[in-house]
Amino acid sequence: MKQYGVDLYDFCNDEVKDALKAFCHRINQSDADVFIIMAHKAVLLFYILLAQGHIDKQVEEKVIVSNLALDFDCCYLKEKKIAILDDIVISGTTIASTIDKLLSVGVRQDSIDVIAIAIDLEQFSK
Repeated sequence: MKQYGVDLYDFCNDEVKDALKAFCHRINQSDADVFIIMAHKAVLLFYILLAQGHIDKQVEEKVIVSNLALDFDCCYLKEKKIAILDDIVISGTTIASTIDKLLSVGVRQDSIDVIAIAIDLEQFSK
């Protein structure tokens, strides 16, 4: 938080603040070896939460990649525990394709966790 004059939580109503706190808590409690961040805005949010101390510094020491990195050889992920991070899940299509890619290189389904702040249930259920 030192590099920012205000905390991100200061701009949020209680409902959003609770969702952000739950998101950070799940990340901090994750036993993932690798974090895959799904979208550019999710990457920015992640690093703001990290810089402000809401996400533990030990998470920063883990490999953090964009889902775009999966377009290259990702066989090194085979024996890893993966956490997929996103700010909001709309339809689930991008996350589903990311999971399919991980499964195709041998990552076990029970080694994959999805952590999101929100899910658009109206769109997701279509």
